[in-house]
Amino acid sequence: MVKFIRRAQAIRSFSVAVSVDGILAALGDDQLVNKYPNAQIIDLGGRAVYPGFFDSHMHILHYGIVLDACNLKGCVDSNDLVDRLKEHISSRKIPAGRVIWARGFNEENFLDKRMPDRYMLDNVSTTNPILIVRVCGHLAVANSAMLAKAGMTSGFAVDGGHIDCDASGTPTGIVRENALRIVYEQLDELSVTEIKSALLNAQKELFKRGITTIGSDDISSLRNERNYDRVWQAYRELYEEGNLKIRVFEQALLPDMETFTKFTNEGKHFGERFGRFTLSSLKILADGSLGARTARLRDPYADKPDTKGISVYTREALAEMVLAAQKAGMPVAIHAIGDATLDDALDAIEAAQKACLGKLRHAIVHCQITDEKQIQRFSELGVSALVQPIFVATDMAIAESRLGKKRASTSYNWKRFIQCGTHISFGSDCPVEDPAALPNLYCAITRMNLKGQPEGGWLPDQKLTLSEGLTCLTREAAYTLSAEDSLGTLAIGKAADMTILDEDLSEAEPCHIKDIPVYMTVVAGEPVYIKKNVK
Repeated sequence: MVKFIRRAQAIRSFSVAVSVDGILAALGDDQLVNKYPNAQIIDLGGRAVYPGFFDSHMHILHYGIVLDACNLKGCVDSNDLVDRLKEHISSRKIPAGRVIWARGFNEENFLDKRMPDRYMLDNVSTTNPILIVRVCGHLAVANSAMLAKAGMTSGFAVDGGHIDCDASGTPTGIVRENALRIVYEQLDELSVTEIKSALLNAQKELFKRGITTIGSDDISSLRNERNYDRVWQAYRELYEEGNLKIRVFEQALLPDMETFTKFTNEGKHFGERFGRFTLSSLKILADGSLGARTARLRDPYADKPDTKGISVYTREALAEMVLAAQKAGMPVAIHAIGDATLDDALDAIEAAQKACLGKLRHAIVHCQITDEKQIQRFSELGVSALVQPIFVATDMAIAESRLGKKRASTSYNWKRFIQCGTHISFGSDCPVEDPAALPNLYCAITRMNLKGQPEGGWLPDQKLTLSEGLTCLTREAAYTLSAEDSLGTLAIGKAADMTILDEDLSEAEPCHIKDIPVYMTVVAGEPVYIKKNVK
């Protein structure tokens, strides 16, 4: 019966017996080993073992694509950005005319704070269409060749999006929200083989970080959100080949009613599963980001009073999508960062519940700009919050300037969600942030950035305890993905998913938690990652 016995240390010494089908068969002290004399034994040398860590909202396919693209994270100014793009073209020997895509710049970290534009990118190439995406994923910049390829000339407009223009009406190259879909359609389409390769590369990196289960929005390719067939086929083939090791709960982004209806008419339904892939929910991208000033606010941005952000859907269209999902028995996971969009999302969920006389396990992703009444509504409606504590590390630098001190003080209030009884779980929104679980946990319990600032933490009353944070990475995450019966805790009858660390979190200084190495990652009793060069 037994596949492995594991010895570890998590508060006390104990052993775990795992059945051949990857289920926890027994837990006990070290004497448990004697009950299974023929078992294969892995001795963890007193290291700390935890239930497998979750990332409740990320983009695994996009992450895999980024791993092979030009990385603009860490650029210090526009010259650095241009040099990285030129080096990428040169080192890859990219021919003239080939589309170039890159991601990760953040102008807030530039020495001059200058937002890139078409003319900056024209200095890289006038023959290659170029598109660079801001770190948040809600704003991109195209060069002149890309604008021409997309047909974005003066007067071009798109519902739910924005194309920035100069005083003469000429596009500057900056595109936001739904306008991104137009330029993404100019990118090269990925083959099923390329999609599988990107997923496997990302899976490998996630295992290094101790992640065993993810909620992921990637059913549609980067190029076309209405074309999900290739991604679905890629997942199917990885499952059939036995190569899909990570557990994926798909938050399917279907951008409009036409696509959603086509998808469901094909027989795809909530809870559909093959291997470790589960169709979990309908993802609805309802607004933008704080960094790009596209998150939709009730009142204008404090540092740009001429805008309140962008609404991707009208209130009526959002309500229609949520009601359709409710009728189909499919929970929604709504991206809502601004307080105005959060109002619309909660209203749509409440209306759908009343119309259908029932509650599904709906969720809202990010939930950043909030007030006390909104936080209380989550608990009243039974809506989960999929939050990203790692955002605190970067957003604390811009929150008050974007929002004003009063609005900022009631935002990123994860502790208040817990106090109100809301189920919350941690994610990284990768590739927006690195998917490492421990820096996320560190930000939740210290409210500091990765440099240990500010001393005492930002909005310190919102610090979580270590116990609360670990729960959000494990048991609560399983609940928000409707998987608490089989995942999220080390218990007999549940999956043998474990994250083993070199150090016990309960004995570590809070500021050190982000730096603790992952020693081993185990999924269904199988070690899928072991740290190298360990004596």
